[in-house]
Amino acid sequence: MPTQCNTKPLEFEPHGRRRVVAKAEVLPRGANPRFVVTSLSARDYPAQPLYEQIYCARGEMENRIKEQQLDLFAGRTSTRSFHANQLRLLITSFAYVLVEGLRRGELQSTSLARATVGSIRLKLLKIGAQVTTSPGLTCLPDTPLT
Repeated sequence: MPTQCNTKPLEFEPHGRRRVVAKAEVLPRGANPRFVVTSLSARDYPAQPLYEQIYCARGEMENRIKEQQLDLFAGRTSTRSFHANQLRLLITSFAYVLVEGLRRGELQSTSLARATVGSIRLKLLKIGAQVTTSPGLTCLPDTPLT
């Protein structure tokens, strides 16, 4: 079933400062209504470009921020020092730029081209091993070390 889209402004302006833009969409699983409340004028920002170019872009930006916080642990700013927290955010931002470059470059023609940072970190960058220790012996699986 093809998606049916209709984006139109609702004429709801309490106190003349806000307007509501609604997007009515019917998907195979049912209705998917969206609403945007904005103070941007209808003359300068028509409904469809407002929703598609500004609102959707903002949502995509928020997804990238959430990806950095969850997958690269940018939300861990628990030290008392402002500078330590700032450094941690700078390092996670740099890591995100590196992974994004990897995704846009080398992973473009692979199944990871649209993968999240967490998936790339888990499948390509995270190396796991089980270390077993006993008196006088430490070994990795299939590789004895003394």
